[in-house]
Amino acid sequence: MGRRVKFMHIADLHIGLRVSRFDDATSGKIQEARFQALDKIRAKAKEAGVDFILIAGDLFDDCTVNSVDAMRVFELLKKLPIYIIPGNHDPYYPGSVWTQSPWNKCEESSIRVLKERKPVAINDDIILYPCPVFQKKSTEDPTGWMHNIGKDRDKIHLGIAHGSVMDREFLARDDHPIPLDCPEQRGLDYLALGHWHSHKTFSDGKGICRMAYPGTHERFGFGKESGLEIGWESYSSQPDRPEFASETSGALVVTIDKDRSTTTIEPVDVGQLFWVSTIEHVNADEQFEQVFSRYAQLPNPERTLLLLKISGVVGAEQVLKINALRKMLQRYLFCELDDRGLHIRPDDAEMEKLMNKGLLAELLKGLREKQNSAGTEEEKQVVEAAMRLAYELAKEFE
Repeated sequence: MGRRVKFMHIADLHIGLRVSRFDDATSGKIQEARFQALDKIRAKAKEAGVDFILIAGDLFDDCTVNSVDAMRVFELLKKLPIYIIPGNHDPYYPGSVWTQSPWNKCEESSIRVLKERKPVAINDDIILYPCPVFQKKSTEDPTGWMHNIGKDRDKIHLGIAHGSVMDREFLARDDHPIPLDCPEQRGLDYLALGHWHSHKTFSDGKGICRMAYPGTHERFGFGKESGLEIGWESYSSQPDRPEFASETSGALVVTIDKDRSTTTIEPVDVGQLFWVSTIEHVNADEQFEQVFSRYAQLPNPERTLLLLKISGVVGAEQVLKINALRKMLQRYLFCELDDRGLHIRPDDAEMEKLMNKGLLAELLKGLREKQNSAGTEEEKQVVEAAMRLAYELAKEFE
């Protein structure tokens, strides 16, 4: 083989993504960010000096993407050496986006949409084995067509596929299953994967990475732990799996040495938006002030979607500042503030009124006794913290 190969591996761009959680203006900015990230991919590919780009499926969110978005993506990519396979969101079938203008005229550009499962010679040194998807779900291994690959060891053999690597027993079998040892089975030097939205690599018995998911080029949401969905779902039978949470965004720059003994994978950040979900617990007035200051200074607010939950017990004057906090948070692209857990520090009369029955009354009595018998400053602080927590719980019950 003449030289090493260096390429960029991306997948799951989901251009045309539709979300229902936000207002039209915010949704439009989320959609536009995917184009901005794609533009950044072009710049990063040029900066890295890659030979070509592989897009391993789901360039579009679905095959009914509007013609304006379809044309815009084509114009962004048409001058780059790019190889694309259809994925489960944009499968290849009659009438799909791939059969319509401008994508049905790729021969006039440097783009190649790989619609057949047959080898493609990228150059004299590299053979690419594409595994395009033809339907949303399938129990068929998309790489199963490959046979007798790797006989010519003077060449680099690359695969590109879209599906789920069967690295666990409970994974759905109708999600385009791919064997965990696929590169060894098929004789591939590297298999560029798409479908999972988080970055993950797979190494062979010698510790060489032969298969990887790049993750999405732009994040999809706040993550499952936030409890807030954006109104988009994967076509997978298991959409709640962590692989579809899209916690990070990026692309991979892959370098394979000319003797194929070393594969180097470099993640490249190309995302535009920051999705931040945080919980702030305050039990002192100065802590509330610190929260205000922290979010007033968070960088890139115009590119940040923020979920902020504040809880705790503070003085009345701090609670009155919550409207000022709401106004300040308007600097963010999107912000949802949940302050239902923030309470005014009570006086003795209010505590007695709130906690005058059953277990709450017993709890208050015990805390009062501890408060009166506390001998050290540390003990007093512990009791005060317990009193605040008891008050918060009582307010929740109320």
